[in-house]
Amino acid sequence: MPGDPSLALRAYSRNYSGHLEVAEAIRESARAAAHEPENEEEALARRFEDLLYRARRHDEAWCTRHQVKYNGPPGVDLAEEFKALALDCKEEDDAEVARGYETSVRRQAEAAEAARKREEVRERAAAEQAKKEAQERAEARALAEKREQEQRDAERAAEQAAASASRDGASRKGEEARFAVEEVTSPFGELPPLVWRGVLRCLSPRSLCRISCASAELRRLALSDDNGDGTCWHQAMIRGGRHPRLGQPAGTSEDKWRSRFVTSLSYDANWNRRHSERWDLRHHSQYLTCTAMSRGIVAFGSMDGSLSLVSMSPRAPGDVQTQNPGRLSATLSDRTTESGVQCAAFLQNEASNYGYEDAIDDDQSRVLVSGTHGGFVQVWRIDPTRWCSSQPWHERAASQVTLLDTPHAHADCVAICGERMAFGGATHRQQSEETSIIGVYDGLSNGMVASVCHLTDPSFRCEVYGVSWMGQHCVSAACGDGAVRMWDVRVPRNKASFTLKPNVRCAMRCVVGVEESSCLIAGDSIGSIRRMDIRKSSGVEATFTRKFGSSVNAIQASPRLRRVVAGCDDGALHVLRWPTLDKTSQISFPTGVTGVDMDHTRLSVSTEDTVGRAFDFTGKLGGGVDFTAIADALRLARQSRTAFQNRRGATPR
Repeated sequence: MPGDPSLALRAYSRNYSGHLEVAEAIRESARAAAHEPENEEEALARRFEDLLYRARRHDEAWCTRHQVKYNGPPGVDLAEEFKALALDCKEEDDAEVARGYETSVRRQAEAAEAARKREEVRERAAAEQAKKEAQERAEARALAEKREQEQRDAERAAEQAAASASRDGASRKGEEARFAVEEVTSPFGELPPLVWRGVLRCLSPRSLCRISCASAELRRLALSDDNGDGTCWHQAMIRGGRHPRLGQPAGTSEDKWRSRFVTSLSYDANWNRRHSERWDLRHHSQYLTCTAMSRGIVAFGSMDGSLSLVSMSPRAPGDVQTQNPGRLSATLSDRTTESGVQCAAFLQNEASNYGYEDAIDDDQSRVLVSGTHGGFVQVWRIDPTRWCSSQPWHERAASQVTLLDTPHAHADCVAICGERMAFGGATHRQQSEETSIIGVYDGLSNGMVASVCHLTDPSFRCEVYGVSWMGQHCVSAACGDGAVRMWDVRVPRNKASFTLKPNVRCAMRCVVGVEESSCLIAGDSIGSIRRMDIRKSSGVEATFTRKFGSSVNAIQASPRLRRVVAGCDDGALHVLRWPTLDKTSQISFPTGVTGVDMDHTRLSVSTEDTVGRAFDFTGKLGGGVDFTAIADALRLARQSRTAFQNRRGATPR
């Protein structure tokens, strides 16, 4: 009957069409034809069609083809519904079709359940593996942190042990020195003074000084006259750089002269060992640019436009007497300039530079000149009577002139010789044009400054970084083109008398003249110190060069003291031996050195910060006992004792 199709036929028709609407249309048409209500077979057919549609929603290929949402693998409940439908069907064919769908759906459900369980096992294994790896990483990280902590603890312990060892080492060295002193002083009863004089005669001047500190008897023998022949003392003087035929200064006794010589050797040992009293002075708001020193007075110039004067401990009768050594005593400033101080120098004679008692004590030794960034030359007259005050005092310039009647001029360096001073600098007239300036001024005796001449050379138009006097009439300049030029102020000319230019492409930063040796010592921007002899016919090559790591900004030399001090841009201050320029010691600072000045026992340094530093290498004569020198004396004393006893026929012990 068209209105009563069988269940299998209707299922096949739905499976063929693939759409529920087709099956519904067939069922409606059959119902309309039969004009009968839905009976039990119709209900089974609708139930079977719903189960088929639900089964299709679990078929991924069918859902993809018909663009229907895929519900995943079928469950066992769908298979149970197919089983219940098979039991309710009356036709064997319909029941067989339902059981077939039940078997297929159940197989798919069991396969999905097995896959799910395998996935759970795999996920559980992966989670356990990840947890195990995380635990291993945590353990490795904890072990690494523990090892780092142990390494840091070991390094800290090593540093503490090293610091303790250094302190213990210093203590051990002191103990060894004391034991050596006791051993040196023991054989005095066995050896005559003649043997000890022979031992002291074999020592160097520095060793002689250090051995004389060991005992009063050795000091007396070192200063004695060797029973009238003077052999020991003359040999020590020759090795120390003083020839005996020069004689002693007038008005000085023989004992005093020899005591000074031994004391000077002790000072030289303090320079080499860097044993000094140090003052750090913070009196400026901007970085320091220059420093100057004269007979117990130290001046520091800064870019804030002021100069600070600091008094040192008095050393000679002509030195300034102060109540607060190493503290601020005066502030020199002139608000009319409103520019930073670039250079400064004291007017002083030859004797006052080395601290001898025959240094003159007049008002000229209290004259300070300075040059500013604005091109002003200032003269400061310092009143020595104010130094006894316990409070700092202020002073203004006694006179002031301009370096040139040209705007944009600045003074970078100054040198004083007698009553004349030479300033060097440059003037920037345009952004790309630079003209050098070297001005010579006179009139420091009466406090008034008068221009003498301006030194020029058409061969260079660069800045002048340093000037120095060679004798009374020659001015040398360190130029920015890498040359050192020299003028004779007595000869009216517009060209330099000498041009010393080594074959380097750098700028000369500083220069100092040594009249006794007719040499110039210049430092350049690549870290070289060159000793140039002006007596050579070419006058170009440097006779000796010492290389450092950074630019040499300041240099001071004293052939009488046989010492050269050079300050570099890396903060290192090198102490060299004249004339070989051998390095003896080094002092380091946190910033670059901008200026340096020295005398026999004092040193002042300005750096690129607001701290001015002053050093005093005086010390005490008995404070520098050297174990090496004592060991040499012991060896020589034992050899001399053995030889002396052999000559007397005694058996050596």
